[in-house]
Amino acid sequence: MQKGTLRYYPTFSTSSPNQLERKLNLSTDGPSTRYESATLNINQSYLLNGNTLVRTTFHAGTQLEVKALDGLEAASIKFQMATFGMLPILKRISDPATTVVFVGNTANGNQFEVKTVNGFWYFYSDSEHLISRLEIGGITITFDDYRQVEGMNLPFHQNVSKGNVFLYEVQLDTVETNPMFDPGLFKT
Repeated sequence: MQKGTLRYYPTFSTSSPNQLERKLNLSTDGPSTRYESATLNINQSYLLNGNTLVRTTFHAGTQLEVKALDGLEAASIKFQMATFGMLPILKRISDPATTVVFVGNTANGNQFEVKTVNGFWYFYSDSEHLISRLEIGGITITFDDYRQVEGMNLPFHQNVSKGNVFLYEVQLDTVETNPMFDPGLFKT
């Protein structure tokens, strides 16, 4: 389970950039993933069973909508789930169907190509063998603020950009591996 804050920095005027925050929670139990997003009044819960992604929206505690998502909206949420913190990335790297090949040393660190059933992407490790950068398509994610969690070094901060455009940052508050979940957590 990972909890944190997603921060967007949209610029509405040239004089003052604004900051929009969302509290996030990502929980995984076998093939099911639950991703919760909360702002001031709106809470959204996404449940992915491996294939189908369902969004439930709440306003001030009242359920407004339950909707199966597809297309670009579903792809965007699935990408956020797959790259929220390091644990989903490490899970994908350790999949037996995935191959990781050392490409060489670069200005960004040691480069590795990761081939999955869904395509390929690259990650870079620093001199301490920690993943510092991930490139998936046109998206770049940088990781820092590594901390010990149950004997593992995991990043608590990540920046996400597309090309030269900064999209958002994620600051994790907590990371818990192998947590015990309430029996009803993955039901909507």
